[in-house]
Amino acid sequence: MDCPGWQKCCRTETQSLCVEPQTHVNMSSWLNVTVTVKAAFSLVNTSSGLVNHTRLLHSVVTGALSPLQFSVYHTHSWSSGWFSTSSCLLLGSSQLLSLTYISDTLLLLLENIEEVTAVDVRDVDECATPLLRDCSPLAYCSNTLGSYNCVCAAGSTDLQPSRPGTQCMSVPEIANLWAKHVTSSSFTLLWDVPSQTNFTSSLVLFHGTHQLGTWVTTFSNWTWTDLQPGVLYTAQVALCMCGYCGNATELKVKTDAQTLEAVVRITNINFIEALWNPNSEEYKMFTEKVRNETLHSLPLWILDLVLSGNVLVLITNLSPGSVVVTFHLMFLPNSTQDIYSIANNMMESLQKSTQFSIDPNYTRIIDVNECALGEVDCSPWADCVDRFGSYTCMCHYGYTDANPVRPGRTCQGNSMTTSTSSPNTTSPSTEVTSTTLTMSSLSENTTPSSSSSTSTNSIPVTQGINITVSSSTAEPSVNQTTELTTTPSTPSSSTPPSSTSITQTTEATDFSSTPLISHVESITVECGPGFMVVSVSRSFLELKHISESSLYLGVPSCNLTEGNVTHVRLFVAWGTCGTQLRNNSQNSTVQVILYNTDARLQVPVICTYINNFIISTGYSSSGYDMINNVVEGSVMYHVTVRLLNGTYPLPENYTLSPEDEVIIEVGLSSNMSQIKVVINKCWANPSNNPTEQPNNVFLENSCPVPNKYTTVVENGESTRSLLAVNLFQLVDFDVIYLHCQIQICIETSTATCRPDCNAVPRLARTSRGANVIGMAKASCGPLLKSHLEVTLQDAVWNMRTLGFILLALGVCVLALGAVVVVMFCKRRMGNYNFQFKSHEENFTYHVFNT
Repeated sequence: MDCPGWQKCCRTETQSLCVEPQTHVNMSSWLNVTVTVKAAFSLVNTSSGLVNHTRLLHSVVTGALSPLQFSVYHTHSWSSGWFSTSSCLLLGSSQLLSLTYISDTLLLLLENIEEVTAVDVRDVDECATPLLRDCSPLAYCSNTLGSYNCVCAAGSTDLQPSRPGTQCMSVPEIANLWAKHVTSSSFTLLWDVPSQTNFTSSLVLFHGTHQLGTWVTTFSNWTWTDLQPGVLYTAQVALCMCGYCGNATELKVKTDAQTLEAVVRITNINFIEALWNPNSEEYKMFTEKVRNETLHSLPLWILDLVLSGNVLVLITNLSPGSVVVTFHLMFLPNSTQDIYSIANNMMESLQKSTQFSIDPNYTRIIDVNECALGEVDCSPWADCVDRFGSYTCMCHYGYTDANPVRPGRTCQGNSMTTSTSSPNTTSPSTEVTSTTLTMSSLSENTTPSSSSSTSTNSIPVTQGINITVSSSTAEPSVNQTTELTTTPSTPSSSTPPSSTSITQTTEATDFSSTPLISHVESITVECGPGFMVVSVSRSFLELKHISESSLYLGVPSCNLTEGNVTHVRLFVAWGTCGTQLRNNSQNSTVQVILYNTDARLQVPVICTYINNFIISTGYSSSGYDMINNVVEGSVMYHVTVRLLNGTYPLPENYTLSPEDEVIIEVGLSSNMSQIKVVINKCWANPSNNPTEQPNNVFLENSCPVPNKYTTVVENGESTRSLLAVNLFQLVDFDVIYLHCQIQICIETSTATCRPDCNAVPRLARTSRGANVIGMAKASCGPLLKSHLEVTLQDAVWNMRTLGFILLALGVCVLALGAVVVVMFCKRRMGNYNFQFKSHEENFTYHVFNT
């Protein structure tokens, strides 16, 4: 029996079974050997034939590689020809097998055994086959030539270093870490330890980036003393076992104190370079004098507070001008006096100094904004609120304060709430910029918060989803906001509505008033010229039990879907499936609503396009007029304007007679049938400035002006518009420029882009104006007026006549040349005359009579 894969055939008393092999603990090196022999597979593929075949292969390979210590395992055999069979063998050894040596040795079988026709030796990727490696599930496996290596992953410890990576045990991280008994000079740290008793805890304390020390304990708490007041410390705790520590958990703790900042200017001392260095003797001596002068004239009760350590006077900075001194005045929590009054008395005492002259106009006392500086120990899911001399922390809405004694330091998410991001720890508001459009489930009973009470603008749907999905190709200065609003079926006071800020805007989003999200998936929209593609995540559809076939855009007939393994895609063209087009002076929007058949989905999908495009006049690069009042990411249409004589483009600075007719061609680079180009207005003047007077208008509102020698050939019917005009019968200038206003229009089933020149002009403008998504001006020229009485048609006819004459002359010259060549060749060959004359021969003969 030939078992599949790595299974082996094991016989019992009654039957043969294919079983999975046991892990080869002592095998660390594996090679794959393929041997091809002269034997029909039909003879091998029998019960007795396979046994004999594998025994023969085993003896041949082991004999060739003797005296190496290894094992041979037959995995499978197959037909490699009419009269040949290939077999795959695994060579396993506890020692490293040399691929080169094994290959060279087994290739000798081809010379010594006639039945062996091919031998192939290759390395085995043990990491890809769990049966061939002995790595721990917590270890990383890396394949090497002939073997493999196992390394315990980060956060786990190797219990058997002699065989690396075979026995790894994960050292868990500390899940809960909190502080209590925080004073001005000490605090106690507590954490949860797993039930195993052989864990120790490693602790590290930092002041900024400076490490103050390391400690090891078998307990689940630790107290630090003799700390400085008002200082932010960082404590790290990691569980350790067998000399290996897991990942550390970090907690910031700030010792208690109230802090004010005072600034004074000493005018009778000049600033020197040494005062920049806090470690210089000049700096130390000067700051000590300033401190003594500050305390010299203090009231006794304030001096007692300073001497008892309840008030600390620290000089933190010296700067030029003459010397500006910055104080930090620290007040311990047990001080019940007015801190501003104490600080004011200190500054008044310094002003009474006999050694320093103090500028009274430069003396000020300032509150230190710890929240703005980031020197706070609030939870990442808490807001920091500055107070005079201190600050407070408040957990975000939807989070529970697990340590009310120290509010806002330990905020835990509710069981029904999951945080999707870590808000800024120094500000209650965070700017969010996202192009992934997400939506949340409303299947749970929710109650809108006060901040989301403006949901009356959404479409009411029972247990539905109302989401505005926006995607824009316009400049980011225009707010493009995606709103998520909920309409619960039954009110409840349990969990706030599932929502997240999904905006593409420069405005900030206040997380303190934004509900948290419970289930989120994605809906995205791809906006193109003339079409929209909406993608819906399949995982979201499965979660909400919405079938793919129930989705449609606008109307139920627009339900054709495609996609991949992760998303379902729906395509819609402008003007179909109930799409709505709106525009203003800056941009145009196309909107369609995504539904499903049971009305649980009502998602307005919006694409925004800018009303600008690039115009090329068809000449050199200097002839480009780029309308570029947009930023990167804008979608711009490329429109080409040319002047034609029939179907031939006119060169620049071309000369025309008054009778010559010129065709103005405007083309748009788009293959969408709904997009049309419209020439709305054209005029001529003697300048390349389109606003300069006089301007002779010959096309107005896409219709020719009467008696202006203008004919509309094609306009608003496709991506190409044509206009014929006799320019120099229209204007009497020697040099003229053409200027046209061009529009890009979207044709729908309810509105056309074709101008109706027979209707009232105001009504014609109104019907087409709703479809215009872009507008710009283009200029062509200069064109020169000919003063000769020869028309363009006459000139063309004369050129054609001259061409025929030159062609006839060329033919004659060619014929004459041929005759001359023939005569010349004839003279060189000469005349030859071949004539034949008969000639009589005289001879006699004798007759012999026998």
